[in-house]
Amino acid sequence: MAVSISVNDRQHIRQWAVQYKVGDKWSTQIMPITKASYAIRVPGKTLNEVYVTAINEIGMESAPLLVKETN
Repeated sequence: MAVSISVNDRQHIRQWAVQYKVGDKWSTQIMPITKASYAIRVPGKTLNEVYVTAINEIGMESAPLLVKETN
């Protein structure tokens, strides 16, 4: 799965956090604002949930945006 990120106002955003769940294990990838996409590769496994948050210049995260959920 590829997660593409876009925002109209990048003034205060410094990083993105992509958090995803495979089985019962969560993983997090922190990326600079200049990187607008992230490929999640989990061959042979089920990707259960994916959330994206924006991180500002003082490290505060936005509310998480649910990108994918499977039941």
